[in-house]
Amino acid sequence: MTKSEVAKVCGFDNTDYARLEPIEITGCDGVSHQFHFATRLLGHLVTLDAFELEEGQQAGYKFQIIGDPEEDQFALLGRMVGRIRKTLSVKYIKDNGDGHGVQITDMMVCGRFESGLSLDYYMPSVVVDGQEIS
Repeated sequence: MTKSEVAKVCGFDNTDYARLEPIEITGCDGVSHQFHFATRLLGHLVTLDAFELEEGQQAGYKFQIIGDPEEDQFALLGRMVGRIRKTLSVKYIKDNGDGHGVQITDMMVCGRFESGLSLDYYMPSVVVDGQEIS
């Protein structure tokens, strides 16, 4: 089903979603991140996803905002950009430069758990600062 078909079934008449172009946002470390967007209409709610791509696959930072299908898409985008900027304003890990990996910069770390399909089994991973930590 297309978004317009889902909207019609759910009784929404005014749900014209524009294709959002990627944007670049620079983090507190001076590194530029390019975010791509996907909008999904899921019945009586809409999601806006922002993600980085690496070799054509989603990798790095990922964000999602849930809103009302009749909410202005650009208002959702504004909330998303605010969330991205806030997240990129803090670094939780740093490369200690001795070739032994990364270390926590302070006493707190914020990230996400993921599970990717690798061969015949799921391999869990942790992503901090948009970087997978093994």
